[in-house]
Amino acid sequence: MTRLMGSVCLLYALSLAANAQFLNTDQKDVGKIKNSTLLLVLEEPDPKIVSKLSKKYPKALEDYQAQIAGRNFALRYALENHWDFSDKVEFHPEATAFDLIEKKPDEYVLISFGQYLEYERIGLVNGSDGHPAGWSVAPNGELTYNPTTKYTVLSKEITTLEISDTKPLVSVFLPSAYPSLPGAVYGVQQLQYLLQYLAADEENKMSKFPKQIEEDNPELKDRVLLIDQNDVDPRVVAEELAEVYPYPVQLVDPAVIREAILTRDARYAYLQIVSTPGERGSIDTHVIVDAADGKIYYYVTPGLGVGSYSALISDYRTRIKERHFKSYAVD
Repeated sequence: MTRLMGSVCLLYALSLAANAQFLNTDQKDVGKIKNSTLLLVLEEPDPKIVSKLSKKYPKALEDYQAQIAGRNFALRYALENHWDFSDKVEFHPEATAFDLIEKKPDEYVLISFGQYLEYERIGLVNGSDGHPAGWSVAPNGELTYNPTTKYTVLSKEITTLEISDTKPLVSVFLPSAYPSLPGAVYGVQQLQYLLQYLAADEENKMSKFPKQIEEDNPELKDRVLLIDQNDVDPRVVAEELAEVYPYPVQLVDPAVIREAILTRDARYAYLQIVSTPGERGSIDTHVIVDAADGKIYYYVTPGLGVGSYSALISDYRTRIKERHFKSYAVD
């Protein structure tokens, strides 16, 4: 327990300075969210970008429009299937949503993605398979997502999922700069778990949240831990993991984790490597959550120290090594 608590407390102290993972949400903010109508801001293409791309880059225009449609689809799905913290959820285009929040600030809060770069800077990035990253439209007209997007270097860019009114109320960081369907569900579950924790007891504060993670950690032994096999250092031998991680663990294709997330399979927990802000760039944070409800069992930036940053990236992210597995198994 002591090892986890020390690491989490260090991370929490640094995160407050860098606004790293969670805003310092209080009971008043929670009450506002609970009693308001949650508005999903449906993104719309920027007319200036459409005009520019349509003249010179018609393929890029298709990609730009697909990214917007994909993000809207992912977040709407996540809210319709995984959000129950508040009773009322509405879906509005940007102009309508912002108009409502301006006219009735006491009745509405917004939920939206944020902090990714403008499309013109990252829209033409490819996944590790050489195909365009993020969302695209298949020949049959269906939206599809390139799962190799997460293995793409995006210049330390980070995407958030945020609830706000006239100011940010609560936010979490997502696994990819291009939000996927399971990534949107992950974000919604994280927000909801934090809000439920605060709402459960007036004594619960964000300053006490690391202690809650510590108390939840023993439940991890009752879950099969799913880890994307592409996130693991090639030198880690699956058959030898029992020597360093005594609980059930499986190194799997990312499609297995996707299925567990979307079906809320209570048999599983899964690990996400999430980019959070460091002093001069992004740093990789390991987050282990329950596939059913987003309960956090582990939240640590391995090897984090004051001044940590990633200035140069030679790989898409830091792979999970044997020593990391040792830290997941807390006594």
